[in-house]
Amino acid sequence: YCGIFSVYTAGKVYLKHQNMLVTTICNLNCEYCLNYNPYNKCQSHFSLEELKRSADTYFSHIDRVGFFELTGGEPMLYPDLQELLTYILDNYESKINELAFVTNGSVIPSDEICEFLKTHKVMVLVDDYSEAVPQISSNLFKTTDKLRRFGANVIVVSKMREFIKQFPPSREYAGISTEKTQEKFRKCFNGMQNLRDGQLCSCTYMAFAVNAKLMPNNADDWFDMNKMSDNELDKKS
Repeated sequence: YCGIFSVYTAGKVYLKHQNMLVTTICNLNCEYCLNYNPYNKCQSHFSLEELKRSADTYFSHIDRVGFFELTGGEPMLYPDLQELLTYILDNYESKINELAFVTNGSVIPSDEICEFLKTHKVMVLVDDYSEAVPQISSNLFKTTDKLRRFGANVIVVSKMREFIKQFPPSREYAGISTEKTQEKFRKCFNGMQNLRDGQLCSCTYMAFAVNAKLMPNNADDWFDMNKMSDNELDKKS
């Protein structure tokens, strides 16, 4: 409830958790992918300029965010990852408690990005899928070991198996009752929003489904920050 408290008591906009997709390209093809990548026929990188504009719009209205996360796809495959992180830090570090990006750990980072992460305030979240995809185990160890040797801030998330049990492949949802769907929504909701083109969607996974063209892009599902002013009503909205 910090967001509600801050806007009513101080007129400041605080959001707990923000997600920004940088690419839908991935080197894995997991059936249970939360980003629906196996069903996305138009995988691509988002342009650096588009992501910069989206960040500019976001931070022109957001006074502080607890956790700002870049995700994919696989962000380690995004060619402008370091430049985007640099841009966000140079312009908005004072508004972010924790800047991070998530990786599956199977792409061994270059010395250049490791040096960058050593000297900049960026957290690397490594999702450990090695139990489900054993062939990545070797690279996952090499990736985490290299990042740590360079002194990067690395956190390995090792409970992914329990998390993805909530998300069966999309085709299975056809047989789930309304009550079961509502139950899954209640378990899933974590207050994380998706940022795209200066617009916010309160359900990151629905936004992923829209990107994969599995769901229609309904304007009513997005809060358009491009049309937002600094008045009290828009901040409360």
